[in-house]
Amino acid sequence: MQLLIYAQDLASIGEVISGSKEEKILVNKLKSFLEEKADEVVIHNVPVMLWKEKHVSLNIVVDGIRNISTLALPYTTSTHIVGDLVYIRNFGFSKIRKNVEGKIILTEWAKDPDEAEHQYLEALEKGALAIILYDRYPSRFRRIVVKGTYGYSYNTYTTTPIPAFSIKREDGIALAKEASNKELKAELTVEVNVQNASGQIVEAIFNGKKENEKIYITAHHDHWLTGFTDNILGVASLVNIANEATNWKLAREMRILSFTAEEGGSPGFTEWYWLYGSRWYLENVVLKHRIENEIYAVINWDAVGKGKLTIAASGYSFRHLIRKVTEGFKVRIEFDSSYFDSYTFSKIGIPSATINTMNDLVDIYHTDKDTINIIDKNVVLGAYNVFRKIIAALARNSAEIRMKHERVFLKSTLRKAGIDVNIGYLAIPPRKILTLYKPIHRGNYREEYNPFETHFLPEVITLLKYSKVLEKAINSILEGNVQKALRLLAKIPSEIMLPGDEKSLPIAPIKSIITFLKRGHRNLAVKILENSVEMLRRNAMKNLREILKELSQ
Repeated sequence: MQLLIYAQDLASIGEVISGSKEEKILVNKLKSFLEEKADEVVIHNVPVMLWKEKHVSLNIVVDGIRNISTLALPYTTSTHIVGDLVYIRNFGFSKIRKNVEGKIILTEWAKDPDEAEHQYLEALEKGALAIILYDRYPSRFRRIVVKGTYGYSYNTYTTTPIPAFSIKREDGIALAKEASNKELKAELTVEVNVQNASGQIVEAIFNGKKENEKIYITAHHDHWLTGFTDNILGVASLVNIANEATNWKLAREMRILSFTAEEGGSPGFTEWYWLYGSRWYLENVVLKHRIENEIYAVINWDAVGKGKLTIAASGYSFRHLIRKVTEGFKVRIEFDSSYFDSYTFSKIGIPSATINTMNDLVDIYHTDKDTINIIDKNVVLGAYNVFRKIIAALARNSAEIRMKHERVFLKSTLRKAGIDVNIGYLAIPPRKILTLYKPIHRGNYREEYNPFETHFLPEVITLLKYSKVLEKAINSILEGNVQKALRLLAKIPSEIMLPGDEKSLPIAPIKSIITFLKRGHRNLAVKILENSVEMLRRNAMKNLREILKELSQ
């Protein structure tokens, strides 16, 4: 498979961090290849923050000094620490009795690797000197970005206050047993290079008949550790498409882009640290030159390797086209995700999609086991065939995304929620309707960690859905079935956050209601629930009026 040959060549470069010399090697390889195939190749220099580990060590000081292999988590800064090592089971997700202030915490990595961020913040709040995470899977290191603040704004914040480290599972289990039986002292040293640097985006242009309708084919080339599925294969897929496109007669202009700084690298320390490279391109190329309306669609490749093939796509119309084009393939189609570069474009109303198997890569995600050895070649080949088929349909065959269906989808969704919309409101530009797909975080950032989910019109639809669940809880209480009400309430967050916008959507004081029910205060619980239902409906309708007014302008 030529795709894998390209990928193995790129993998030989090693870890590619935005702004590093390894990135420049990769970019030069990609540029040289694309210059032979494309009508034009442009390199965009992007200001980034380079973070690169130079030296890291973990010594256990007991009966001599014993060294344990470790890696630093970005964006740990240079430091040297000596302190007592304390093992805490399920740290960050259960109550702890041990005092960890002024100590180095050892704990197992959370089930969701990205929850390391939550564990880190918990360690920071409890005054720990550092945190060491051992993996849930054997014989591997992992890098996940940790940060010193709750929230996901695009603002910068102060440097990561305490260091964080990854060690192998085997070493972690052995250390945990040892720390449970006797006092251990650990010495941690880390030296990293943090500096302003220049990342690079590679853009190759393939001329087509319709220059005002551009198809963007994208992937990111920066990656932590070995990064074969995330995202060397993505870059190799761009090379393969470029190679095939030399024999295509393009109905639409096609642009191939390889992004820097998807994993991180925004100057300063930004709370929403990922997707920076594509955001920079959108702001400094697309919007600056006012070509957003010329971008017909974006097809992105990220994190494909094994498991079930998924296409995360924005808009009813684009998902409908993808279903037609991929008929006969086993593909799950869902809303676009804010974890992929496609979201950068769908956020402003451009039909965008990412092909991925992200949900089945947890064991090797951001680890040094993310190599060619773990991939399912049939899944990768199937993914490429789907990728190619969607691109060919749009770029070669001029397949049409019937955007008028977005208005029908909006109207239908609102009516299903019990809202009869004045048809006059539906004279809204269809692309503006795509901006109504937004990421949500269930609950307060500080109190619980949940992965982002994409909802359509969450300020309205999600609030109304929760109001119906609260009504079911009320009916259960009135029927005397308090246990059923408690089960319903346990699934409801007290609020929903809209990451990026950092807007809070209150739901109900769930903890207080559950406490009242458990203590037998049913009438009080019902009264609070009834007020919450009324508030949710009132807020949902207020939000809808404001949103529709803004979209109609």
